[in-house]
Amino acid sequence: MKRNIAIVIAALCMLMMGACFSPWEGSGEGTIVINLGEGGARLAADGSNVSEYAIILTDSDGTTIPQKKITGGKTKLLVKPGHWNIAVNQYMAYGDKKNVLKQFGEKDVEVKAGATVDALIKLRNLDWSDLGKVIEKAGENESVMLTEDLEVKSYIQIPKGKNITFLAQVPVIIKKANDGNFDNSMFRVPSNSSLTLGVEGGMLGTITFNGNKGAYLTKSSSSLIYVGDQRIINDKHTREGNGGTLTIYDGVTLTNNYAQAPLNDRGGAVVVDNGIFRMYGGIISGNTNTDKGGGVRVLSGTFTKTGGTIYGSDDGDNSNTATSGYAVYYDKSKKPIDKTLGPKDNL
Repeated sequence: MKRNIAIVIAALCMLMMGACFSPWEGSGEGTIVINLGEGGARLAADGSNVSEYAIILTDSDGTTIPQKKITGGKTKLLVKPGHWNIAVNQYMAYGDKKNVLKQFGEKDVEVKAGATVDALIKLRNLDWSDLGKVIEKAGENESVMLTEDLEVKSYIQIPKGKNITFLAQVPVIIKKANDGNFDNSMFRVPSNSSLTLGVEGGMLGTITFNGNKGAYLTKSSSSLIYVGDQRIINDKHTREGNGGTLTIYDGVTLTNNYAQAPLNDRGGAVVVDNGIFRMYGGIISGNTNTDKGGGVRVLSGTFTKTGGTIYGSDDGDNSNTATSGYAVYYDKSKKPIDKTLGPKDNL
């Protein structure tokens, strides 16, 4: 009888121990099986080659596993137990660029020690939110292919040490939201970062940045693009080092923006604040500023224009107008009059 009681007590202890030590608390790893569908490089519907995929795993602590590039199909990864976000970038070949990010997919999973989790990732064209996620986790040099129109309700800041290039496969319009509540620049290019729009020689499609002027005429609004040394961290502005670099090529248009920032020191389309702006092509047209610089305002830094067109204040519907005049305004330096500007727009 005593022996039977001892056996029962031992069994209860085993059950209690099993309840106390769940798979979440085990020291072993779990397995994520990521399924991307058909394996191998394949020909997309538009004739471009999908060259590879990149997987980025991030846990709840913000720890990121280095990218693992694969060619589709399934792949297994051993990870510690916990919550994981799986982000997948699909790359394609485009001209001389072998890896241009075209589609994106993500999924959140919970992994237990010793268990296997299946994750089917459905890839999609990038929306504005996806674009922000991709840029935040991008490598040092990332090229992104835009394939559809985007609505802007928040700014995207290029991370420190990263060089981002945007290309277009079809005509794409990036437009501020209709509610008139977006008062930042679409893109912020602060110190130690760069943004390139288009590519030398042109693109298959075009990219138009539209400020949706009519929705913002009575509200505060900034330039389409800020390039300088201010970085926003936790909603606070900090200045550090030399500013970022913005480069524009043919096929890119900055248009229809209304700049009325509280400090009134923005440019209608671009403001350069201790940064570098190189314009090799493209068009800046139809923008308005309530102070100086209907198209571009250079507070400090460098603006170099060797191509493209900036319309002056007397060019009809294309005019870049400002309350105090000038399509291009330099606050701290003198530059020669640009031949693409109207006669009223002395720099």
